[in-house]
Amino acid sequence: MIWLFFGPFLLIGAALLLLAGITVARHLAAQSWQPVQATLLERNVEVERNRLGSEKIDGGMRYAAKYAYQWQGKKYESSRVSLSSAMSKGVNMMPDDWNERIDGALGNPGGTLTVWVDPANPSDALVLRDIRWLETGIEIIFGLLLIWASSLFLFGYDPHAASAGFSWRTVAITWAIGMPLAVIVPLLWRDNHQVWAVLAALPLLLALYGTVYGLRAH
Repeated sequence: MIWLFFGPFLLIGAALLLLAGITVARHLAAQSWQPVQATLLERNVEVERNRLGSEKIDGGMRYAAKYAYQWQGKKYESSRVSLSSAMSKGVNMMPDDWNERIDGALGNPGGTLTVWVDPANPSDALVLRDIRWLETGIEIIFGLLLIWASSLFLFGYDPHAASAGFSWRTVAITWAIGMPLAVIVPLLWRDNHQVWAVLAALPLLLALYGTVYGLRAH
């Protein structure tokens, strides 16, 4: 019965971390992409709609665009704007400046903009290759909370604990969480999110402390 209750939460948490991991992996891969000048063909705003098809009063929005560029003499068109596909509120209603950055990067139809092209697949391009930490951070935080809570109930008890209140399984779970987070610590620090970088490093530090403590207590 405990698996029937906590199993779905564990899977949801893993799915959220997978989404965040895919975004980080795509961001790292895009660092080798090359900048080229493109022409903005179309630009519009996609808005969230209700079941009747009308615009929601407090719904989300997302910038959409279509642009043309050349790579090694060949012409390409793309409508991919960024790594983030989530809708968000207006600029003045969000705690980040993502919409404002997209707006500034696109410019006006007919104008030129810089896009990033994958040399291995020139049909793949991005206007903004940055990580949207508000979106990715929420996925990581909720994913970790769900995995941590579910794992403690499902795997946390260890009959061979080194001492009372200590569990090697808990240490293993902390290592499993801390190692993936270690990848984003330098990225957060690079993007001037030092506080979040320190917080992201805490699980790895706790795992290291737990391992040392367990070895000494064993």
